[in-house]
This record gives sequence, C-alpha cells and structure tokens, in this order.
Amino acid sequence: MAERVAAKLKGGGGKSFFFALGAAHLHGEEGVLRLLEKFTLAQLAAAVEYALDIDVIDADSIRTIIEHRSDQPVELFPLDGRPHLAHVRVEMTDVSSYQALLGEVMP
Repeated sequence: MAERVAAKLKGGGGKSFFFALGAAHLHGEEGVLRLLEKFTLAQLAAAVEYALDIDVIDADSIRTIIEHRSDQPVELFPLDGRPHLAHVRVEMTDVSSYQALLGEVMP
C-alpha cells in the first residue's frame, strides 16, 4: 500500500491527494488475522501482496485468494470395490456446446 501511495505522489505532478487507510478488515470473526488460524504467515502475506497487486483489500477477497491457492487437486476416483462402474464409459465433453448456454452457438 505504501508503495502505491508513494508512486501516486511521485507521478502526481503537483496535484493534491487524500488517502484514507483503515484496519477494520484485520480483526473480527471474518477478519484477515483469523486466517492465521488455518494458514501460515507466509501464505497470508503472499495472498495479501497479491490482493494489493490487483487492487482488492477486503478480507473476503484475501480469504478467497488464500483458500484457492491451498486447494489440493482432486484425486482420481478409484474403482476398487466398484466392479459395476468398470464398464461405464463417459464421453468426452464438447466444450463448444456450452456456448449455446450463452446464446452464442459456434460452428
């Protein structure tokens, strides 16, 4: 945040600026500091840094960023003990068919 303020002031060309800074998003049940109960300080710092880079500063956005980064890929579904599924074949999805949902049918 300080870097963005400094950049504004440097490139301001003599303009006046008013900056309002707050810390309300840090505390409370849904605050950023609560994320330290589930994530490391390094993970939280990286998420906050990224949030500042994309100009979002609310706790919900930071929570979304850090949770998305910690998501584990879905493991393959094992067929062990499910012989009735061994013969099931799923066709490849034609992604272009989803365009019809948007009203844009592609050839």
